[in-house]
Amino acid sequence: MARLKELEEMAANLQATARKLPPGPERHGLLKEIGRFRARITGLQGADLRGLKAKGRPIPATEGEGEIALHG
Repeated sequence: MARLKELEEMAANLQATARKLPPGPERHGLLKEIGRFRARITGLQGADLRGLKAKGRPIPATEGEGEIALHG
């Protein structure tokens, strides 16, 4: 999970940097690519959480939250 969080932070930094570029097709293409990258990260996070649920482990908390217990 920590690795995915690092990737999400990197994607956020890339997006912030791309937004500083002048409007145009290059900026648009970069923002689109970063959006696809973030979608893949989200998919991996979902798969990771489903794996934890299947193993009956608690889901690690995000900042400011406690663990989420899984029942089922």
